[in-house]
Amino acid sequence: MSAQGKNKNRHSNRRKRHVVGKEEKYRQERDKSDKEESEPEEEWPLPFTVAMWDLEQCDPKKCSGRKLARHGLIRTLKLGNRFPGLVLTPVGTKCVSPQDKSIIEESGCAVVDCSWARLDDTPFNRMKTPNPRLLPFLVAANPINYGKPCQLSCVEAIAATLIITGFSEEAHFYLSKFSWGHSFLELNSELLESYAACTTSEEIIAAQDKFLDKARQERKDRLAMPDFPPSESESESESEVEEAKADEARSTAVMAEKADSAVNESLQKATQQACKELLSRLEPIKEELGGSPSWQELVLTAHAKDIDLCASFMFTTQQELKSYPVYGVTVAEVEVDMLSGQHQVRRVDIIEDTGLSLSPDIDVGQIEGAFVMGMGMWTMENLIYDSETGALENYRTWNYKVPGAKDIPMDFRVSFRRNSSNPLGVLRSKSTGEPPLCMSCSIPIAIRDALNSARAESGNHDLWYQLDNTITPEKILLNSLTTVDTMVL
Repeated sequence: MSAQGKNKNRHSNRRKRHVVGKEEKYRQERDKSDKEESEPEEEWPLPFTVAMWDLEQCDPKKCSGRKLARHGLIRTLKLGNRFPGLVLTPVGTKCVSPQDKSIIEESGCAVVDCSWARLDDTPFNRMKTPNPRLLPFLVAANPINYGKPCQLSCVEAIAATLIITGFSEEAHFYLSKFSWGHSFLELNSELLESYAACTTSEEIIAAQDKFLDKARQERKDRLAMPDFPPSESESESESEVEEAKADEARSTAVMAEKADSAVNESLQKATQQACKELLSRLEPIKEELGGSPSWQELVLTAHAKDIDLCASFMFTTQQELKSYPVYGVTVAEVEVDMLSGQHQVRRVDIIEDTGLSLSPDIDVGQIEGAFVMGMGMWTMENLIYDSETGALENYRTWNYKVPGAKDIPMDFRVSFRRNSSNPLGVLRSKSTGEPPLCMSCSIPIAIRDALNSARAESGNHDLWYQLDNTITPEKILLNSLTTVDTMVL
């Protein structure tokens, strides 16, 4: 037999490849998820039907509609099926209201289980109903879209509809199947209560608009608040010149940090403008290629047509950066040794409003670093000047100390304010450097509280005593009133 014949037989005996399409792969994953997380069906808790069209666009392990189906709490409809009850759909023209209670009692309610990112691909025309409805403004609490307005999951949409139409207990029952279900009720308690008190769709829209107007006004009021209170006096006495030099150095550090954020935001704004310029150059090429080419195809075509793919933008003083407030809360626990003046920062908890964080890991590092920098400014980096010449004496590491690895808080916890956004910042973010630097003043305040306690034990109850920054171990020891007599057992 020739070599060609052998190769032919070998290829004919080779096992055929089985290519799994996306839809089949989704069904396999869904079935596998159902088997692994199979849950006992429960008795139908409602006197009416709850159904959904499952378009298989979501992760089956995270889909709230599929979890309800595993519990036997929702019926799955096929495309083309007509549902006689109320249907929550983006193509609805009327808002859900308490007037729809009779429709739900007689024919039930249904939702469309699809991905918010693929609404344009969803065949809403194949999901027919005489009662299409929209939900009013609500905030999602599900882990996928937490804090996003209107992007509710299936169970959130069902629960909201039931509460508005007077089936509050049933709504709580459905949400109880999810560990985060209570968060949806907490986030939207005011809205749901006001919607349920309405009668018609028009009243619900009015309640929605009233709430949004109030929220917009509160945001304007917050943005109008000054970052710092105005100073009462700018005068300085001659006797405080030396301390003023140290304060000036500390203020310079704070202003440098503030200027650094202004520079960063200016760079970000300039980058955005440069990107807009590039997009405007690429727009004709995009239309020429059919409207939705891949990025690689778009760039290669633009390069072939000699289109400049480099853009620059100069951010000048003519483009004003709008200020915005950044809020934060700090709790610090400091242990002070009154025999030596040494102290340890045992624990620090910081909550900061970072807006919509662009990089949480980087922001946590910024907050921790700025706070430790402030700790050094308040407790270690004491500037000593020559009384005659005014020259700085401790200008090297031998006598000027900065925080080290063993000076950071023993237990350091940083968290962000949830559900925050900054419409004036780049991609709704906020600066993170200055607030923790300012909040590091909690350390000297805690040290003073410890000194107050020690002085009280020594019999001194004076509310005021001079304790200037920087609060070094020497100053702590001298103000602790520790004497030999207090050490007698």
